[in-house]
Amino acid sequence: MNNEAPKNGVSKKVSIKNILSVLCIIFLLTTLLFAYLYYSTINDTATNNKENPERVESTNPLPEGDLLNIDELMLSLSKILISEEVRIERGSPLYYLDMFGFPLNYTQSEKLFDFFYEEVIIKEASYHENEHEWFYDTDEWNRFGYGQSTSIYTKSGYACMYDSDFENSFIVCFYAKDLSNNTKENVSLFLENLIKDADLPCQKDECLIQLFEDYPIYFSNYSRSVLYSEKILDDEEFKGEDRIKENAQKISLLFLERKWNSTIEDTTDMEKKWNEDLLIANKVTASNDYLTCDYELKLYNDNLMRHSIECYYHEDALLKYQKEIDSILATN
Repeated sequence: MNNEAPKNGVSKKVSIKNILSVLCIIFLLTTLLFAYLYYSTINDTATNNKENPERVESTNPLPEGDLLNIDELMLSLSKILISEEVRIERGSPLYYLDMFGFPLNYTQSEKLFDFFYEEVIIKEASYHENEHEWFYDTDEWNRFGYGQSTSIYTKSGYACMYDSDFENSFIVCFYAKDLSNNTKENVSLFLENLIKDADLPCQKDECLIQLFEDYPIYFSNYSRSVLYSEKILDDEEFKGEDRIKENAQKISLLFLERKWNSTIEDTTDMEKKWNEDLLIANKVTASNDYLTCDYELKLYNDNLMRHSIECYYHEDALLKYQKEIDSILATN
């Protein structure tokens, strides 16, 4: 009897240890099961969101992507702060493109002026006062207003800037239809035909076609702009300047969410030089590899708030992807 008691005590201790071990294993397995189910649910949700992006709710109205349709971009951008429908027009960014041409003496300029006059005016071909709406892929000459003595003439995919100031006259051209082929060889052939058609009196050392590298020109076909003004209510005047800052911050953050580079600049001091009634001006500049957008907000003493928006494709983007961009814009 004395020997049996210890055996029973040992058996009870072993049983308790076994039970505890089993419970620990069950707890561990249960924990692992719940962890597996949890992470499986997260992964399935992430996978479904990628496969079905429409299920992901987003409050950002700006279109996603890099090489965007500039018309769609401007439409969505203009609706962020402006409740009314706006008119989207061509912008006026300054591009620096390779141009090819030569100076003209008085006789040559007079001759070229008469040629364009006959081709455009007398033949009643297209003449457009608005330089922001070029088209150039036609068999007839078209003329677009550009400056006091300067006009843009287009034909067969080429665009030429002609300054008819007889004392400082010149003509320079570039292949607007395909900037990747805007070479001296291609443009020279076009200019040589123009010299013949216009019957320019060129001596041996005259009418020599030269390269004008990075020539500044307002090539507006690949830009869009919006100008809009609104009155702020009198009872909101005291916080009008805060609204400018908040709205600029809002626009900048939306671009940052789309992985654009975006900065805010206080342009008040600079803009006051042009209008002393200005209270505050903030400018958002956002860009990606293909596009740049400027959104400037101004507030004046008379409670007038002005929105100035302009987006345009970069020169490098046009050199590499002009055909793709033309195809995108043709879908509108």
